[in-house]
Amino acid sequence: MRRSGAVLLVSLAVGVTCGPLAWGAPRVTVAVIKVSRGSAWIQRAGVLYPSRVGLSVWESDVLLTGDDGALGVTFTDDSVLSMGPHSALGIARYVYDPVTHAGRFETILYRGTLSAASGRLARTSPGSMTITTPKALYRIGGTAFVLRAGDSP
Repeated sequence: MRRSGAVLLVSLAVGVTCGPLAWGAPRVTVAVIKVSRGSAWIQRAGVLYPSRVGLSVWESDVLLTGDDGALGVTFTDDSVLSMGPHSALGIARYVYDPVTHAGRFETILYRGTLSAASGRLARTSPGSMTITTPKALYRIGGTAFVLRAGDSP
């Protein structure tokens, strides 16, 4: 019960941070859930939905995992993000042109662990992919990496 409350609190805090984006963002699929294990959700416009393989991810969604949760997501530029247990990741901005491979990919890792392999966008335009954590801003350019943020165990 304690962790469920923690997910709800993070969910509410994330909703306050990303909430306005949810109302104005176009409903375009930017990624697809490829792996969903254990407790995992998508927060969309302040509402929590259970995650499942094949579910579309939209700009302004927040991906959440519980103590036994894991998510794997593939974006339209072929970037791959994997989240470990007790994580929260907001998709703040995602714009990608499949012809020129230009755009912006901005996420917020509120807590937990994230491993990633950048796709065409970051390889073509280094620094166009960013991940903000409670303590730092990372600009990514054509690489694989692992980050840990916040109060993850």
